[in-house]
Amino acid sequence: MKSALFVDFDNVYSGLRELDPAAADQFARQPMRWVDWLLHSLPAPEHALPDARRRLLARRCYLNPQAYQRYRTAFNQTGFDVIDCPPLTSEGKTATDIHLVLDVVDLMHNEPAFDEFILFSADADFTPVLRKLRRADRRTTVLAIGFPAAAYRASADLLIDPAVFVREALGIELPAPTPAIPSLTNLPPDDERLAGVEPPLRALILQVHQHTGAPALAPAAFRALLEAVAETASGGAEGHAARAQDRLRANGFDIAASEIEWTLQNLLQAGHFFQDGQDDLRALSYKLAGYLVNLCRREQVQTEEGFAGAVHRWLSGKAA
Repeated sequence: MKSALFVDFDNVYSGLRELDPAAADQFARQPMRWVDWLLHSLPAPEHALPDARRRLLARRCYLNPQAYQRYRTAFNQTGFDVIDCPPLTSEGKTATDIHLVLDVVDLMHNEPAFDEFILFSADADFTPVLRKLRRADRRTTVLAIGFPAAAYRASADLLIDPAVFVREALGIELPAPTPAIPSLTNLPPDDERLAGVEPPLRALILQVHQHTGAPALAPAAFRALLEAVAETASGGAEGHAARAQDRLRANGFDIAASEIEWTLQNLLQAGHFFQDGQDDLRALSYKLAGYLVNLCRREQVQTEEGFAGAVHRWLSGKAA
């Protein structure tokens, strides 16, 4: 089975860092290990030929050299073409998406014909290219660290379980959840958590929750969550969720660890850099709101006029 591998390095590295810094370091410094796992241990996607075995004819890594230049050599030595994708905006946005998509489309029409396209990224921008590959009868395999959009997950033939990847491909056992951040599975249902929220806003919250996985929290609770994330950012990525949950509890809010981790992960996906002097409610709410609105648009969600402003008012606690 002729395969092509495309790695959105910044996306995967930041997602792994939130799970376990050691996993991110292993991914970046020893790509040969997980490439070997891809070749010899990962099952073929659905509808592949029986007993199909991968041959990675193309290996491409898209990397921000300003932040991750130190990892270039390891990927070069593993046979990757490393494509530099430096920041193009003051917010750190790179051109990884367009480079990767153009390369996928180029290889899709080249000879020899590739049977499988493997994407390492949780970025929902790649949903259209996955669907284009499916229409061309090519298999697609995706590693998405974090909380990818529903349409992105549904557009892939094979989703690599991040926990399996970390354990088997990287050789790292993720620590069990500590008592400091229990999952709080006994939280009340969404309707009860949104008690007192006006029906139009409640409908908007549940709509965004359904299509993006965003926590279905009342405005005051989401504001408290973002404030706690901002106030505890100075301690670094490791343990950030636990510190934020402790702060929330001290302020009278019980919010699940998974919801705090979702918020941290998606702020990173939105391009936020913690500890850069902009860890405040205003910056976090605008960044996350813009990201959620874009996710909804990619999912082709039908929205009312003023949707973007309403999402921001919800996250910032300004909504009634």
